[in-house]
Amino acid sequence: MPLENKSGYNCLNLIKQELEKEHQGKAIDLALRYFSRDFSDPELYYEWGKTFELLGLAKKAIESYGFALKLSPNNPHYLKSLAILLYETGLLEKAFSIFKKLTNIVPNDEEINAYWINLLEELGLKGASESLKGIEKKASPLRYFPPSLGKEEIEIFLRLFSGREKGFAEQILDKKTALSRLIFYDFPLTPEFVRAHILSEKTIFFFPLREDKRMKMGIIAFFISKRERFLYARQPAYLTLKSERLKAYCLKVQEIVNKTFEIPGYLEKVNRFFYRLWIFLEEFIHFLQIKRFLKEIIQKLPYPEFGIAVEPLLPTRPIGVGWQERPIFLPLGINRETKERSLFINEDGEFYREQIRFLKKIKEISHLELKTFVRRGISGIESKTEDEVLEKLRKSCLIIDTLVNKAEAGRVLEHREKLILFYTLGLVDKKLLHKVLYPTPDYNAFKVERILRAMKKNPISCVKIREFLPELSLSLDCHCVFDLSDGRYPSPLLHINPYLVPSEDYRLTLQRSSFNKLVKVFIELYQQREGIDRKLRQIEGELAGVFSKKGLKEYTIEGMTVVFDGGNFYLRRG
Repeated sequence: MPLENKSGYNCLNLIKQELEKEHQGKAIDLALRYFSRDFSDPELYYEWGKTFELLGLAKKAIESYGFALKLSPNNPHYLKSLAILLYETGLLEKAFSIFKKLTNIVPNDEEINAYWINLLEELGLKGASESLKGIEKKASPLRYFPPSLGKEEIEIFLRLFSGREKGFAEQILDKKTALSRLIFYDFPLTPEFVRAHILSEKTIFFFPLREDKRMKMGIIAFFISKRERFLYARQPAYLTLKSERLKAYCLKVQEIVNKTFEIPGYLEKVNRFFYRLWIFLEEFIHFLQIKRFLKEIIQKLPYPEFGIAVEPLLPTRPIGVGWQERPIFLPLGINRETKERSLFINEDGEFYREQIRFLKKIKEISHLELKTFVRRGISGIESKTEDEVLEKLRKSCLIIDTLVNKAEAGRVLEHREKLILFYTLGLVDKKLLHKVLYPTPDYNAFKVERILRAMKKNPISCVKIREFLPELSLSLDCHCVFDLSDGRYPSPLLHINPYLVPSEDYRLTLQRSSFNKLVKVFIELYQQREGIDRKLRQIEGELAGVFSKKGLKEYTIEGMTVVFDGGNFYLRRG
């Protein structure tokens, strides 16, 4: 045995003798004086670690166990002693790492499993701890009715969270550690997996980045760091306060993004320490443009307090040399480790009661709006202008005011009532239409956009409104008077801007009318012209006899002159 190791064992014997004599102070002096970092025997370091624990010198015990593990990295006895000591002294982050390693090396040790379960529970990993305990979900006396997930609902979900053409991942719990890991599938995300995710049968992660490096959403993450959660795991009051401040900050950000930046952002609570703000796009855009867009937003946000992190949740993460694709947890699912469901929350911090219906109300922004914000930090028309336009239209047209009141009250609008709003508000500003229709129960942002893209740009006329809603028109005494001298027709939009209503000449173009409609107008006018030509020939025959008999060459009446020349008639002004 090397001299230093022999000396080390001798010192340990002396220390134990002093402890037997209850000379605690002298034993501590000997331990601190003769402990060496030059031992070559891991078992000696292990014995010194146990001795330091007896002396109440936890820091030195941790150091000694560490030296033992450097010489024998996978020794279960050394790992177990260090892990338990770290756990009992509150160094939970390091304890977590070692217990995780231990459960793979010694999977059936009851004492290790007991400590590991306690640690998982302290960290809020309820799902993982229950998995180790073998606890099955208790049947509730209250019946559960799953949401209706038809073709339309699944298509909306897949459209919003579309990403890589092939490939997604499923979260499962490891049988030994009870911590989560991912298994990957090399085919497109199917409706069956989406349905299973929403119904908590599976937990799905997706890859937002397509093969051409484009994506269709931007995500900003707000969280309390893992290290801080480990550090204060045994101070629940502090973590509760911190989580409430995180929530308040996220709600403030959502308000700024929606109202000040005029960008529709949707806040999701993954758990009390982690929130995500989603911004959805109408089309796939290169992820570097989205990265810049998200950074512009973050730079304009108020700086968070210490301990709250804000960063763009990008589809890739650096791995030292290069980047690796990052799987993203899909909303509405349950995290297997924590058993918490990820849900979208409103401006008051409450969960939307019907998450599936809420997805239908999500609005997407265009590529142009994204570029405009990056260039100037604004997006389109300001809210104040929108409000002024709506207020003026409501004051001028009582029917529009009645329909807006009905929508704001959260009532379902009839088909014809929606058409009136589409062909008035929708032609002023589509954001205005979305804003008015949003509170209605059947509002669907995708359908609204699809209708807006397909419909012609001719505003609805007052005549058509009275035809659609005869009783309401009579009760509100709908008889507005407009100046129609330039060939326009009566419409509520004349109250806002006369040029929003096209003149008759402009309406007879493919820009304002369909091909079939123009053909019908042509046939109608052509038939009218044939009738007019026939009447003109009849009148010309009658007038020719009079002009010839009286020797007239022309005849003037009401500023127009009828000229008779060579047996033919034509008109001349004056």
